[in-house]
Amino acid sequence: MKQLLLLTLLAMTARSHAQVKLEDIVKPGTKLIYTINDNGNTYDFTVLVKDKNGASFDWQMGAPENKKGTINHTEKALKSAFKMYNFFQSETRTLDDRTLSLWLSQKTFSDLTKGTDAIKICMNQPTDEPAVMKYFMDGELVIKIDGNGAKIYGRMVKPAKKLKDGKWIIDPSSDDVFTYYNSASLPIVLRMHTTSYMTLKEIRTH
Repeated sequence: MKQLLLLTLLAMTARSHAQVKLEDIVKPGTKLIYTINDNGNTYDFTVLVKDKNGASFDWQMGAPENKKGTINHTEKALKSAFKMYNFFQSETRTLDDRTLSLWLSQKTFSDLTKGTDAIKICMNQPTDEPAVMKYFMDGELVIKIDGNGAKIYGRMVKPAKKLKDGKWIIDPSSDDVFTYYNSASLPIVLRMHTTSYMTLKEIRTH
């Protein structure tokens, strides 16, 4: 009886942290819930997916920010943008052709997937010069999906610098980093650290 109970518990634990393909479950109406830690203030950042390809989403921040709005992306930006928009205001905003929020462009995804040379990405102020960044390592993230634990895998990207021999290495002087979900059909940001921390913690499909 004890052995049966132990096996049942182990099976439940394994199921609760099963690997999940987000591209199979994220659809219009799905909520992506991130935790943001900004100078000691921690709050939820909830994204309502309106289009799986990333053309548009609604968002809402909990207390103490208490903001909500809508982000729209252009077709050209979804193909080739290299800037990340992280400065949310209570408004409906259509970003320019070089800028996306939470989604990576198909070009950026493709270039990072190659994993060899560094590419230009702007994570901070939209007016900043882009940083040179490259793929660093794969990572595992445990989240909740409709209340159940699940594992997803992302690819971590960090600033890089070029050595005299032409080889690109990760720049140890920068703490900036982001992790994206490794799917061309759903290249969303999972984690990000610039001036604050953002981490996907939960997905609700209904």
